[in-house]
Amino acid sequence: MLSKKNWTNKDVAKIYPEKDNISEKIQKWKEKRRVEGVSPKFVLNRYNLSVLLVVFGILFLIIGIVFALIYKLNRFSSPDVVFTSVLISASGLGISLVGTNTIINLRRLGMYVLFACVAGLVLSTLLFILNYPKNWYYPTISYITVVYASSIALLILNAFVNVVFNIIQDQQILINRVPIKPKTKKKLWFRRGKQDYTTLYNKIREIDYSKYFEFHNSQVVEKYWLDKPFSMAIICKDKEITYNLVEPKITQEEYYILEKIHREIRDKIILKEAKELENKEELLFKELVSLLRKHNYDLSVESIGKLWYYLSRNFIGYEKINSLLKDPYIEDVSCNGYNLPVYVFHKAHGSIPTNIIYEAEELDHFVLKLSQKANSQVSLEKPLVDATLPSGARIQITYRNVVSTKGSSFTIRKFSEEPITPVDLISWNTINAEIMAFVWLAVENRKNMLIVGGTASGKTTMMNAISFFIPYNSKIVSLEDTREVQLPHKNWLPLMTKESEKGRVDLFDLLKAALRQRPEYILVGEIRGKEAITLFQAMNTGHTTYSTLHAGDIESAINRLIYDPINVPTAMFESLDLVMTLSLEYMGGNVARRMTALHEISLDKKGRITHSPIVEWIRSDDNFTKIGEFGKSRVVEDIGKIYGMNYDETIGEIQKRAVFLKNLTEHRPYTMSELMDKLNEYRRDFYGRG
Repeated sequence: MLSKKNWTNKDVAKIYPEKDNISEKIQKWKEKRRVEGVSPKFVLNRYNLSVLLVVFGILFLIIGIVFALIYKLNRFSSPDVVFTSVLISASGLGISLVGTNTIINLRRLGMYVLFACVAGLVLSTLLFILNYPKNWYYPTISYITVVYASSIALLILNAFVNVVFNIIQDQQILINRVPIKPKTKKKLWFRRGKQDYTTLYNKIREIDYSKYFEFHNSQVVEKYWLDKPFSMAIICKDKEITYNLVEPKITQEEYYILEKIHREIRDKIILKEAKELENKEELLFKELVSLLRKHNYDLSVESIGKLWYYLSRNFIGYEKINSLLKDPYIEDVSCNGYNLPVYVFHKAHGSIPTNIIYEAEELDHFVLKLSQKANSQVSLEKPLVDATLPSGARIQITYRNVVSTKGSSFTIRKFSEEPITPVDLISWNTINAEIMAFVWLAVENRKNMLIVGGTASGKTTMMNAISFFIPYNSKIVSLEDTREVQLPHKNWLPLMTKESEKGRVDLFDLLKAALRQRPEYILVGEIRGKEAITLFQAMNTGHTTYSTLHAGDIESAINRLIYDPINVPTAMFESLDLVMTLSLEYMGGNVARRMTALHEISLDKKGRITHSPIVEWIRSDDNFTKIGEFGKSRVVEDIGKIYGMNYDETIGEIQKRAVFLKNLTEHRPYTMSELMDKLNEYRRDFYGRG
């Protein structure tokens, strides 16, 4: 068995292996004990019992064969000798085979083949040696009979031995070796009643579990809680920046209690009917306490808290990466294959490796669980899956080495429960208040816009943020592959594509359906193909549209749109007013997103597409140019005409709104509904109406 001193976070992370890997742990423990000069102490467990079965089985088999040879050489005619030799040999063979199977843990088919071949071969050979009875022995018939009978007997024996092993292991390890700690009195939580659960749960959340953390590194850049008080993120910088997830270390006894409780809860499937997360946690906690009471495990509050953390993490959450998904600074979590570190995209540090590593079988099992949580199915026949988790996060999965030479992989793009607002983007200097105020006026006055950028540049985030400026009662329809847009507007209809063997609904289908609903604003997650033409047609028919496009700059964006496979006619660009470009920048070792330029689009006299900058980002001092530095803006003039204002008056209104937005960054609203109230209040004052 593993000693408490040898239990590490890596062992804790592999809490629920599909196969019994005790033998591997035993070997590592023995090697360490040998190096330390301490002889391993024999402990009664499944592995050692299996070895004993093999040894005694082989011994019985040898004794049986010796009896058979004595009978053969001396020609004893007594049937008792024949019966005894066959019985001893068969028993020895069966015991050794069952012990071997318990160690190597074969699947049912492999176990049956092993039992059938070896048992049939050995016992038939034994009967051949004995040659008894002569009038019964026919090689083919006897072999089939012996194979069938011995295999059935061995399967029954194997099942019986497994039951016995479980009982012995539970009794030996889980009762005799679990220390009775007086810190928790039974009257605290073994009484029945709802208040007892609440009292215990509250005490668990009050404990400082950092004393159970095992992490030593002097080069700590920053650290913060993820799931207080159970898990913490520690970012270090040695040769490179690394993200370390630290969780409470559990003892050997706690580990085996955890496995036993996990098996029993899994068999009950108690969480099936619970829909809300709070209900699932409540049910799981009550079931844990109930099982601890049932088995009379008298544990400390700290131990119960650790058991609860790992049970909830693995049942309700996402196992080893569950705390990563709770980190507000992490945007993406990805694993590229077997025995490779999980990577995260951190808002402050960019893409950095973590201390989490998946082994082959563990990763295969986890991606299957991910696909199930997303109501999807991944298999060898369908090794690629794009789906959405219940939290709204986007996932992309590859299964085994069908399409990836490194094995199974996954990428999770987190979904923020509270969307990023225009005020957030201003405070992060992604865009300044003046430019955002200009965009505010453009959105209110139905100007069409395309947001362009590379991977992870914040295109969808920007589109969602500027959509806060859409008048509150306007009819909005959003079209996406995976749900990302979040708006406080009540007159908003979110639509999503559907991938199915029976019927596929793509963005083109959704866009055609949306146009029949008389929307005032249409938001498209990303245009890639033929839906772009329909989107431009919608612009030309009076529908205000916002969408994103994957491209490095405005020239690349225009080329993508006018050439294959999109092929938007040049004449349709007359209705496109603005193109905003975004970029992911690395400045001072940190990652930042910046709006690099805002362009006006128009057609010249020859019908060619032209673009002119309104503002640009100045990289040298991380600032932005002012509106008007590149000349008068056509969009500003158009907005002024709507309000009956000249150009300077319109610029003055932009400046006034910029001051308003700056004030909001200093006294930031906490929710999107509060921000909408502030924007509506300004709008009422400006228009003089509700």
